[in-house]
Amino acid sequence: MSKDNDTIKTKSHLVPLSSIVLTLLSSSMISGCSHFDMRQGVTDGTSAQSQTEKNSETNMSKGDDVNPNTDPLTTYTKDDPRFLLSDAAKIAENDGDYAQAAGLWRKLIESNPDYQPALYGFSRTGRKAGLNKPVLGVLYSALAKRPNDTDLIAETAKVHYAMGEYKNALTQIDLALAQEGGKWEYYSLRGVIADKMNLFDDSKVAYEKALELSPDNPKVLNNYAISRLMSRDIKNAQRYAFDGANMEKSTIQNYQTYAKVLSVQGRYEDAKKFLEEKLSDSQASAMMQNLRNETSSPILWGRNR
Repeated sequence: MSKDNDTIKTKSHLVPLSSIVLTLLSSSMISGCSHFDMRQGVTDGTSAQSQTEKNSETNMSKGDDVNPNTDPLTTYTKDDPRFLLSDAAKIAENDGDYAQAAGLWRKLIESNPDYQPALYGFSRTGRKAGLNKPVLGVLYSALAKRPNDTDLIAETAKVHYAMGEYKNALTQIDLALAQEGGKWEYYSLRGVIADKMNLFDDSKVAYEKALELSPDNPKVLNNYAISRLMSRDIKNAQRYAFDGANMEKSTIQNYQTYAKVLSVQGRYEDAKKFLEEKLSDSQASAMMQNLRNETSSPILWGRNR
């Protein structure tokens, strides 16, 4: 990983303004594992740190893609009603109608209880729609048939996290890790959960292990940077945020995290310059306004420590 020397790369690509707006809006509320989550955010009137914790939720979704073990396109023909339900659920999810998507995935599960893409689709969209208890019930029913399925165990950890049951979430992800022994997604998720419990030494170990398994992973680096920011370790927060924001696979979340780390130090001009190199002028301006509002209190962010 590169050391932070404040070098700014040239503009790599533009992100639709709607992505910025959704990012900023999502940071003003807790959406469970939305994780899905940047750990990204706007101060919500309580404290800047609490919003940073919300940002960690976003990247928990990095492992929330439909489980690839079963491909719906190879399982069903296009005139099969199950294919149509699956397709409709994906469309609803892409449109942000998570309740409808969850309902469609649930219908598919009722007729095909062992269809893994439907299980993970229901979990992913159900959490976003706030349907945590029904999701947990379905997942544990599936686990009764496949008790050693570590992906399902990890999925229950995400739901417990969304419900604010952090100890249960930690127990479940540790169970998955004990059986699997090494997926970077699991370790990164463990770090996010530990952060929520203010177990920053534990989260540090988890993120280091995730990076050992998946070096220079921008999603892990993003979570790690926010974790260090939450623990007031500004130096390493800047290091990991810089690394994550200057990669080929960097996302808008990585850009915002690095700009945030600069902003909490009062380096608004540096943050603005960086964002303008990565985003359009209007996108950079909108994000900077958000960051200025969020990081305006030096007391909250401990800049004098």
